[in-house]
Amino acid sequence: VDKLWITKSEWPSLIPKDPRPGMRVALPASLEHRLLRFYSGDLARRTTQDKLRSADLRLTVDKVEHNSVFLKLVGSTKTGCTFEEGRPPSKDARGHDKCGADLRWLGHLRYDRKSKSFDRFEIVATGEDWGSGSHQTATANYYRGGEHHRWSIGIAFELVTGERPGDLALGTLVK
Repeated sequence: VDKLWITKSEWPSLIPKDPRPGMRVALPASLEHRLLRFYSGDLARRTTQDKLRSADLRLTVDKVEHNSVFLKLVGSTKTGCTFEEGRPPSKDARGHDKCGADLRWLGHLRYDRKSKSFDRFEIVATGEDWGSGSHQTATANYYRGGEHHRWSIGIAFELVTGERPGDLALGTLVK
């Protein structure tokens, strides 16, 4: 279980002043940085040595209704080293510890103009993660003795409203 915090100063910038379908919305640099550096990397160690091979995250206005603005996030990210660059120089090499991830992103957000808040915030990223090194205990790699392998990963974010019992299990809810 994990959390993506969006600050009070970040979320208003996700809504353009005069939204029109097809309009691209710039993600706040601080939010994009968190998505790219913290969630797009090796999930065991939360690092790809800050190496960003490519990133293309696009937030666009999908639809506008009287009281709602619908946004769609699509894109891809490549962090860390390539799978081949991460391969240890020999089968017995330990501590090589090069990792990477290639993810595809899709998200749907809905902003309620009347309440001035998001009532839908669902983002998913799926793809592959890889690495080698014997201390990556949170990954399937560890159970293979540090061998260099790929594994499927998925990351999901949804709006926590406090209306479901599970919402409160994630920590203190701030409204």
